[in-house]
Amino acid sequence: MNYLPLLKVTKPPASVQDIASVETALGAKLPEPFKAFLAQSDGGEFKIDGVRIKAQNDVTILDRILSVHGTATSGILQQYEMRRSMDRIPVRCCPIGRDPGGNLFILSLEPKSYGRVYFWDHDNEPPDGGDDLADFPNMHELAPNFERFIRDLEDFNRG
Repeated sequence: MNYLPLLKVTKPPASVQDIASVETALGAKLPEPFKAFLAQSDGGEFKIDGVRIKAQNDVTILDRILSVHGTATSGILQQYEMRRSMDRIPVRCCPIGRDPGGNLFILSLEPKSYGRVYFWDHDNEPPDGGDDLADFPNMHELAPNFERFIRDLEDFNRG
C-alpha cells in the first residue's frame, strides 16, 4: 500500500537496518504492513485522523504515527520502554501511534494476535499491569492489521 498520499506530514524513510534495530530491541519482527509504512515515512501525521473505538462507543484522533528516530514523545522505542518499565503495556507489543490525550495505538506482537492493532486507554489501566495482552482490559482491538487500520480510517473519515 502506498501511504504517502494519505499523509499530511511525512518524514524520511526508515532504513532496513533501523527497522531491524527496533525489531531486535522489541524481540520480535514487526508486521510487514507497518514495516512498509516505515520504509515510506518514518512516522508522520495522516490527513485522515478520526478513529472509531467500537468497544467504547467512542471516537479519538490519531495524532501521529511514531517513528524509529523519534523523541520521548514520538519514538517507538521510547514509548515502549517508558510504558513497559511501569508494566503499563504488554511485553510483546509495539506502540505505533498516539492520540492527543496520551493514549496509544499498539500493534500486538503476541503469536495469537500478531499484527492486530489495539487502542490502549490510559484512563482505564489495570492496577497491576502485566506481561500479556490478556492482562490489559484497557486494550481494545481496532483492526486485524495496520493496513486495515488505515483503510478503516479512510472509511470512517469519508463517512
